[in-house]
Amino acid sequence: MTFSSRLADFWLAIERYRSGLKRSVTRVDGISIPYLHGGQGPTVLLIHGFGGDAYNFARVAARLRHHFHLVIPDLPGFGEAEKDPGQSYDIRSQARRIALFLDSLATGPVHVGGNSMGGFIAARLAQLRPTQVRSLWLLDALGCASSRNSEMFELHRRTGRLPLIIRTREDFDECLRLVSARPFWLPASLRRRYAARAINLADLHSKIADLINQPDDDLTPLRDRMDVPTLIVWGEEDRILSPECISEQCAVFTRNTVIRLPGIGHLPMVEAPDRVAADYLRFLSSLGSNGAVGARNASRSTNR
Repeated sequence: MTFSSRLADFWLAIERYRSGLKRSVTRVDGISIPYLHGGQGPTVLLIHGFGGDAYNFARVAARLRHHFHLVIPDLPGFGEAEKDPGQSYDIRSQARRIALFLDSLATGPVHVGGNSMGGFIAARLAQLRPTQVRSLWLLDALGCASSRNSEMFELHRRTGRLPLIIRTREDFDECLRLVSARPFWLPASLRRRYAARAINLADLHSKIADLINQPDDDLTPLRDRMDVPTLIVWGEEDRILSPECISEQCAVFTRNTVIRLPGIGHLPMVEAPDRVAADYLRFLSSLGSNGAVGARNASRSTNR
């Protein structure tokens, strides 16, 4: 093991310590899935986005672990989870695996949150397990057609290149600039590790990107059919997915609360963890013990 690798492990250990989480590994559907977990209270499952891993939620976890039992897996095909090219990694397959993952932990009812692709998976999980998922927390979530009216997808339409597919160190640096409105600090050793991992997985991730970007799998046809209480959060400076899709999401998730975050990009939980955690705590505190908001429609829009 090189010094840089040991240093990267050190920084991840620091992140776990600060977040109050532990790392474990389980097998689901024949696939090894590492996950972070910790805290006390109702269970909150958090699902990272494309190219990410469980540590995307570490900073928010530090603010939430005193209130909830947090479970944050690496999705198959990403992070340190198993990556079998023969498996299917479309949204519905990933949602089924996460359902089995929850069964393996015997968590019972859960609140579920997800960023980007993870938000799409969270929504499909709620559709698959409507009595188990008590609420949804969608952070700049994929799943509605107008979310693709973004800078990244415009670049893809013009050039055929998707910046989330990393083939060089320069690609990785460009991707970091694209996903956040303001630069966030990432230790050099972790930057090298994440870049090397992404480069190694470029072909697999290219195939996964093709699978999850099929418009015929969008949530839009579910208009008025998703009754789960849903907190919809968008960074207004998101260049990966467009906030234009908020109205489309509201038409699908009828019991919604919408929060727009000025000056924030595609990763609100990384860019503004204090603000995002506080908003989420307020949202969950508004839910009754059975996960209901009440008889009234909970839809509202907030700018912070």
